[in-house]
Amino acid sequence: MGYRSDVCIAMDSSSKEALDAYCDLEKEIKEHDTVSALISDACGDNTSSDGVYKVFWGGIKWYDCHEDISAMDEFLNYLPCDAYGFIRIGEDTEDIEERGFPYDFDVYVSRSIEW
Repeated sequence: MGYRSDVCIAMDSSSKEALDAYCDLEKEIKEHDTVSALISDACGDNTSSDGVYKVFWGGIKWYDCHEDISAMDEFLNYLPCDAYGFIRIGEDTEDIEERGFPYDFDVYVSRSIEW
């Protein structure tokens, strides 16, 4: 089974263009497309009218040892912090990771009790 997380990445239009170029370069160099495959496996992705691109994975095993996750992390490390937002919520209550400025892209964690 493994430990699963919900993950959202949001980025501005220039970062999305860089992501597309990164995917193309990755396919050329490695002869396969790990980041493109990761994005195509997402539960949802879209670009808003103001050019913000968001992608979401629900229940994903977000481990650095996986090649696709490692490649995405590598890409995000090259972006300026204000060009993207990243939130990962793990199964454990306290396990929340944020990188970049997710709130600038209207991505945030919301907790509620439902019954």
